Amino acid sequence: MTRPKLFLHVGLHKTGTTFIQRNLIVFHDELNSDGFFLPGRLGRVEPGHHEIAHLLHREGPEAFVDVVNDQRKLDKIILSAETFSAVIKDKNFWGPDVYGPLNSSFDVTPIIFLRRQDFMLESVFAQLTKFDRVGSHFKIPRYEYDYTRVVDLLATSFGEESVKVIIYRDDEKTDPWLEFCKAVGLDVDRYRSNTRAENSSGHRRKTLALSQIKLPDRASGRFLEAAMQMSDAIHNDEKKFLTPVENRAHILKENVAGNSLICDRFAVPAEAREFFTSSQVDESWVAPEPISDFEWKAFIQDLAVMASKSAR
Repeated sequence: MTRPKLFLHVGLHKTGTTFIQRNLIVFHDELNSDGFFLPGRLGRVEPGHHEIAHLLHREGPEAFVDVVNDQRKLDKIILSAETFSAVIKDKNFWGPDVYGPLNSSFDVTPIIFLRRQDFMLESVFAQLTKFDRVGSHFKIPRYEYDYTRVVDLLATSFGEESVKVIIYRDDEKTDPWLEFCKAVGLDVDRYRSNTRAENSSGHRRKTLALSQIKLPDRASGRFLEAAMQMSDAIHNDEKKFLTPVENRAHILKENVAGNSLICDRFAVPAEAREFFTSSQVDESWVAPEPISDFEWKAFIQDLAVMASKSAR
């Protein structure tokens, strides 16, 4: 008996995952007509199958298989949640007891997007500013930037020939949604979106401003981030990185060999490989100017206007 095909998009974080998940909802009917089934999100309002990933971790592979098969109406399934990458990296959880039942029930094709570590370092810092968990963005655990371990786990679990590795490009030459479509065998022209993924973290001085606000909870962080993006009160200095040159150069040096090995193993296209294995960083870095009192006052005024409009 032929096993159902499961395309398991595991992230990583900060590689256009939310954009992909939103498009999966937008193109839900087209996907169904092409034979692809998207399981329900188990009560989650926002895009992504994070609750199914939590179920796998909390209750085990049998519960995961049951919840997917109980819903399944077609033999090609797409699950997408960057939470799966966290589950996979849990060395106390992942192993034959987990991937054995998954392989018995499904023909699994894992899909993973990888982002060059210097851009990831900056993006993770911007993300953490929303959740009041920054401290120092140079102290974020190093394993988040060593991609070889998670790729090795996917290859060991499901077979190296099954793993799809896609390089997330920060030079805006590729669209993560269209790359995802190619990975699952969809007609790119049929699924071409009218929008591109946007950098929701904004420019670096907005990120700096957010990092200096004491946030009581995640919802407040998201609200203030959205407000910051709508406001022009914080001046854009047109520079990309908050992270100094030496830190970005160091993290690239640490990981360039691993990146090259991944490219060799998974036949990464030449242009993407050149980008992913580069150890060159922008040497023109200067520290951002502190957020001025004038900018803070202007932002507070913008916040008051936004709050007034939303209350109407």
